[in-house]
Order: sequence, then C-alpha cells, then structure tokens
Amino acid sequence: MKLLSQPGPLVKLIFTVFALFGIGHSIAYSLPGPDQLFNKGNEAYSQQDFASAIDYYQQCLQIAESAPLHYNLANAYHETDEIGRAVLHYEKSLVLEPANPDAAANLNFVREAAELAAPTNGLVTRLGKKLSVNYWGWIALGGFWISLALILLPRLYGGQRALSRLLLVAALGVTSTSAVALYGYHQISQDGVILQNDTPLRVAPSPQSNEYGYLQAGEIITIQKEHQSYIFIDNQNDKSGWILSTEVGRIWE
Repeated sequence: MKLLSQPGPLVKLIFTVFALFGIGHSIAYSLPGPDQLFNKGNEAYSQQDFASAIDYYQQCLQIAESAPLHYNLANAYHETDEIGRAVLHYEKSLVLEPANPDAAANLNFVREAAELAAPTNGLVTRLGKKLSVNYWGWIALGGFWISLALILLPRLYGGQRALSRLLLVAALGVTSTSAVALYGYHQISQDGVILQNDTPLRVAPSPQSNEYGYLQAGEIITIQKEHQSYIFIDNQNDKSGWILSTEVGRIWE
C-alpha cells in the first residue's frame, strides 16, 4: 500500500495564510461596528443608563467621529452633570455641523445653567464657524481651479476677456474668503474646554508651583504653548498660567 505524501512547505504556507485570514475575519466580524455601538448608546440613553450610554459612545468615537455622535455624547454628559465634557462635545458637534440648531440651543442652555460666559470669537473665527471645515476646503479647492482655468483658457482660446476678468475676480474672492475661513479653523484648533471644576492655574509648569487661581468646568481657554505634560493658557478674563494638558479638551484637532 502506498502512503500519502506529506504536504510541502508551499502547501503548508498557503494553508496557514488562509487559516489566519479566516480567524482574523471571524474576529473582525464579531466585533461591534460604530453603528451598533451608536445604537446601543442610544438604547442605554433612552433607558436613562447614562453611564453605559457614555461608554458606548466613547467606544464608537474610537472608530468613527460624527456630529450626531458628539451631540448625543454631550447630552449624556449633561445628564451626569459633567458640564465640562458636555460643553466640549457640543462644541465638537458644532465644528462638524455648524448649522445644527439643537446643538447650539443645548450648548447655550448648559452655559446659562452653569453661569458660563459664551466665548467672544473674532471675525475670522466667526466666519470659519459658518460652515464645516470640509465645506470650506472644497470651496477653496473649487475656487482655485476655477481661477486657474479663467487665467489660462482665455489666453489659449481667446474669448470675452471682460467677462473672464469679472469671473476671475469673483473666483479669487471666493478662494480668498475660504482661505480666511480655514485660518479661522486654525484658531479654533488652539481653543479648549476646561473639564473639571476648580482646575488650578499654576505659575510654572510644575506640580510644586504656586496656584494663584482656579478655572471652572466648561470655560473656554486658548492654548498658547506646551511644556511636557503642561500647557500655558489664557481665558476670556485675561487670566493666564499653566495647567495639566489632561485638564483640558481640545475643541478641534
């Protein structure tokens, strides 16, 4: 009787690759996706299990980010009286979807209830907040290519130069406005929200440094510089000093 031959190295390698692929696919399939986590968070929220809702939303946030997710997470934090985190995620929701009236209304309500002053944004930042950063990016890109076409095409093919110049001025205006708005988002990236009440403001970036003031949860601050685990900030009341980087959440990164 002839014995079966042993599989060669190539056959073993192919078998191992397919086995590992099958195991990886099974594990990936068994893990909950962002939609599942989001829906579980909504279900927990409807049952007033806000701690579980926050946990599901945070897991979802590790996979994907969206304005509705930040909005629901802010609502859950508000229900657990975590004012700083509620303000932070309302702000994050509005960065992604500036025209959301519910997020704006809830943010104003939380601020009024906590006696927090609304930030006094400059003209450039206010312009940036009119639309999401993605919209401004597409507008700037479209304006640039239209401007380039209006510069090159009349020289190559002729045409009504007066009309081309008028359209070019308009396209350059749109591109410039978009560039200014995008710079507004750069300014927003320097803003943060204090997460806890009575956050100490330090003279120097050291745990042994003297404390000369305190910040309250939900306050908007501007980050000026960083040093190891500390950041130097100032707020709207012209207070400045060092705080731990873990004591603040960035609005847009």
